[in-house]
Amino acid sequence: MASERIIKPLNLAALALCHEAYIRGKRPRTRFAYQSYFEWYCKWDNGASSAPSALLALLSGGKLLADKKLYDYREHLLRERHPVSQVRNAIIPLTGFCKTARLDGLIDWDLKSVIPPLPRKLGGEQKVPDLQSVTYEQLAALRAHIAKDQSPTGLRDQAMLSVISEALLSTVETVSLKVCDVDLAHSRLRIWNRGAHRDDYLPLSRCTLREIESWIRCRPRSQSDRLFVSTSPNYDRPGGQRALTERILLKVVARRCLDARIPHITPKMIKLLGINEVALLCTQKGYSVPAGMAITRQTSDRLFRLHSHAANEAAKSALSDALSKRSRGGNAK
Repeated sequence: MASERIIKPLNLAALALCHEAYIRGKRPRTRFAYQSYFEWYCKWDNGASSAPSALLALLSGGKLLADKKLYDYREHLLRERHPVSQVRNAIIPLTGFCKTARLDGLIDWDLKSVIPPLPRKLGGEQKVPDLQSVTYEQLAALRAHIAKDQSPTGLRDQAMLSVISEALLSTVETVSLKVCDVDLAHSRLRIWNRGAHRDDYLPLSRCTLREIESWIRCRPRSQSDRLFVSTSPNYDRPGGQRALTERILLKVVARRCLDARIPHITPKMIKLLGINEVALLCTQKGYSVPAGMAITRQTSDRLFRLHSHAANEAAKSALSDALSKRSRGGNAK
């Protein structure tokens, strides 16, 4: 602790100028937000009359003291039930100012390097959906529950779930679909491949095509060219119906799961279930793992393990069938 350098009083004026330059170099909205976060810290730090004085008091104690003080401030914000993203944004101006002061030679330590970063999200929100938490029976129960609703909203939701599970679309791709992307004559769906910068055409089953066609028939007239739009009468005004967003899609699926009294299923889980089913079919047909990944348009490591798991399950099933046939043949003799 004795080796930590303490900022001399002569450097306090230079740090004040550094703070003003750090704020002045930002955009207007960023400058306003940073100033608000500095005021947050001033209210928490007893005796701080302004943002520069609070920061100077923070830095003048050395790295160890500043580390502990900023850590306590972050814990205080978390205890006050602030969202993690907001807490992270409140810490960024402080650590960024420390980095600027270090680059200017006013301090010889970097506060950002010793403060552990916050997680992207808390709890289970940052976890990848686990296929063990959802089953095909639950998905079938959800689709059967939606099929009972023959209103325009029910037909829309049924078509959306079918497109996600069969075409293996993400929420962004689902809400971005346009009416012209559905090719009923050739039983296919056009998807824009952002990675390859080209159009991909995905085949659809007759059942899914019938559901999409039923939704298009009762789809409200709209100036929007999106395939899935809101059916609420509140948007029946000049300007057309509002197109669905990712957030609305998540709420729709969550509400349907609640009405069906089944565990919460997200569109990501529905997509992964469809990928798992396609991977199993690819292995049963003799396709390689890269070919199966090309069909599902997935290239991540987790989905590669998913295909490998499906291949292992298919191999185990084939081995058990061969052993059972051999045992039956031995018993017959």
